[in-house]
Order: sequence, then structure tokens, then C-alpha cells
Amino acid sequence: MKNKVFAGVVLALLILPNIAFLALRGHIDTTNRENRAYAAFPELTVSNYQNISSQLEAYYTDRLPFKNQLKRLSSGLDRFWALGKSNYETYYAMDTVTEGKDGWLFYTVTQADENSVTELFGRNLYSEEELAALAKQATDAQDFFAKRGAAMVLLYPPSKEFVYDDYLPGNIQATMTDYPRCEQLADYIKANTSVPVSYPKEILKNGRTIGNTYYQYDSHWNNIGAVLALQDILSLLGRETIELTPEMIVAYPDGYPRDLLGILGTWEDIPDTYYGIYYKPEVTYETVEYYNDDYAVYSSNASDDRTVLLLGDSFSWNLIQFFASDFGHVILATDEEKAAQFFVNEQPDIVIVETAQRKYDAQENVLLQLEEAIRVLENQ
Repeated sequence: MKNKVFAGVVLALLILPNIAFLALRGHIDTTNRENRAYAAFPELTVSNYQNISSQLEAYYTDRLPFKNQLKRLSSGLDRFWALGKSNYETYYAMDTVTEGKDGWLFYTVTQADENSVTELFGRNLYSEEELAALAKQATDAQDFFAKRGAAMVLLYPPSKEFVYDDYLPGNIQATMTDYPRCEQLADYIKANTSVPVSYPKEILKNGRTIGNTYYQYDSHWNNIGAVLALQDILSLLGRETIELTPEMIVAYPDGYPRDLLGILGTWEDIPDTYYGIYYKPEVTYETVEYYNDDYAVYSSNASDDRTVLLLGDSFSWNLIQFFASDFGHVILATDEEKAAQFFVNEQPDIVIVETAQRKYDAQENVLLQLEEAIRVLENQ
């Protein structure tokens, strides 16, 4: 009898939420908030039979009844669990978003391809041997591109929590590192090689005097941050820079970028501030090519007609429009293979390799992978 009752309870838990969802879905939020396309229904073909099971699971998971509501509950429980705790293990286990002072949000992510928590608490500093090996990678890449007529610059966008550390919860401020691994690597490369490298943490912190340099509810820098980072890159390239002044900035209170609110599931009526920048308005640019956030090509009437190839991640999308105001031809690619194709076909004068601080674990060897992809194409 007990087994039948138990089976009935399990069956009800599986069926009733689906019935309730069918009745309520027109009255609750079901919008895709994940900045990606949901998994498509699998092709029911003989050639695809080995993948049907996993593809069906992905399809159903993306359309789980009450998915957004469950996400809110989960993130709320995570935040309650971490309340008042400062130890590394607590934040490493959360893998969610941390709310700081005045409602500022921070990405406490611990995924395989990006990890901000280990960096935040200084648990991943390099040894001298590791630093020397990475510096050699950078020097070898610089030589590789120089032989092909291109200058190279490394760019490491700082994680938001190191620029807005004073907005983190007090318990995190008390135990976070003041010298993260990414800064350690940038300093080592600057001191021991001739490779131009930008880790503009202090520039972005000082830039806060004229406006926010990162979004409040998003993990990325905004247009102010991007322009300030660009000035640092221009100085490394020997180009003239300009001072960003308040007169060049217009604040709009209803900006859209807010990826961290999407993770928390509290996105509806909380806009972020968007800053428009009047940066070199005499230059006009246009998008020549664009494909699904994978790559983009811009051209402009900038006085410097050199070609820039930017291999980067999500931080680079805020950069490219301003790069196009300084250079006549700018290409952005988000993977090494596509960047290699552009390099071989377009023969750029400058290569910028951008890696967000939180993603460096997964992209330590990005220079080696880019070089290898170029060599393969050159030898075809």
C-alpha cells in the first residue's frame, strides 16, 4: 500500500505542474531570459537517432514548466544561504549573482569556462614558472605576428568586482584579494617582455568620477568603460588619445543591458543606465558584415586607414564601434578559427587579443590556438 501511495505522489508531482502550467502560462512570465536560443526539437531521423535522447532532454529542460519562477526561487535561496558569509567555499558553491550595496549586482560564477570567485579570493595565483611560460607564449605570438606585418596587443578587461569593489558586500570586501591573478600576469608581462598589455583596472576605477564604467545590473563594462579602455590601447599603439569629459556623455535611464537580473529572474521593471558617448562624431562608420554575435566587420572614414583584427569575447562588442572611429577597417571575431580566416584573408595591421578576466582559465592558450589556426590556413 505504501509503495502505491508513494508512486501516486511521484506521478502527481510529475503531472500536476504540467497541467497547472498549461492553465497559467498566459498569465505568468515565460520569456526566454538567457541570451541564447532555446534548444530546437530534434530531428527524428535514422542518422540522428544517437542524439535524439540528449536533444529531447535539452528541449524539455529549456521549456520546463515554471522555469523562470523556479530560477527566481533558486537564486533567492542561494542569496539567503550566502547572507553574511565571507568564506571562499560558500561563494564557490553558489554559482549565481551576489547583490552588493545600493542594489549593485556581481557575477559570482564558477563554471568550467569562466570563474570569477577563485579570482576574487586570490586562490589561483600563478607560480613563477607559470608566469614565465605564459610570458613566453605572449612573446612568441608577438614575433609570429610581427613576421606577418602585424602589431599585437593583449587586453584583459577587469571583472566588475575589482572596479566596484567598494560596492561589494562588506563580508566579501574583508576577505577578497587586492592583487588578483590577472593583474599579476599583466604586471609580469609588462616587466619581462616588450608585449603591449592592458589591464585597465585603475583607469576604470578613476573613470567613475565622470559616470559609471560598468552597468549596475550587468557584468560588462558600458560605453564609458569601453572608451576609457580604448584610450589605454591607443596609447600602447603610439596613437594620440583623447580625454573623456562629461560634455561628451549623455545618460539614458532606461538602458537594456542587465544580464545579471536575468540570472536572478528579477528583470521586469528595473532598467539600467545607458550612456551615449559623442566620441569623434566627425567619423562615420558602417557595419559591413555581421553574423549572430560570432563576428562583425566595420568600415569607417577614420584618418588612420589601418585594419584592426579583434579576437575577443562579450566585452569586445562594446569596443568595436569606438575602434571604428579610430581605424578605417575593424574586424571582431569571437573564436580562433574565424579570427584566423580573417587574418589570412585581410592581413590586418594590428591584432588585439581580448580575454575577460573571469574567462582566463579557459583561454590561457588562446594565443597558441590562434597561431595554430593561422598556420593551418597558410599551409593549405
